[in-house]
Amino acid sequence: MPKEMIVHPNVEYGPLGEDGWPVCKSTTGPEIEICWGRGDNPEVRLHTTSHDPGGFDHHFTLSREHVNAMIRTLRKARDQAFGRDA
Repeated sequence: MPKEMIVHPNVEYGPLGEDGWPVCKSTTGPEIEICWGRGDNPEVRLHTTSHDPGGFDHHFTLSREHVNAMIRTLRKARDQAFGRDA
């Protein structure tokens, strides 16, 4: 099953700073692992990793329809947060 990882800095928050925002310390690690397969059971699997020792990892199995809905939603969120791509 092919696999890709999206690595993003994990931000750990501390107490509030002088500006009222939490002070953060950044560590890097795999955040989302994406696996997929074809054949009898075509699917896409997402595995999210928690860097909190007491936290939970989450596993999702997505059908083609779920993947398409997620892509549409992520594009909408990206465009609203950062503006449309040129």
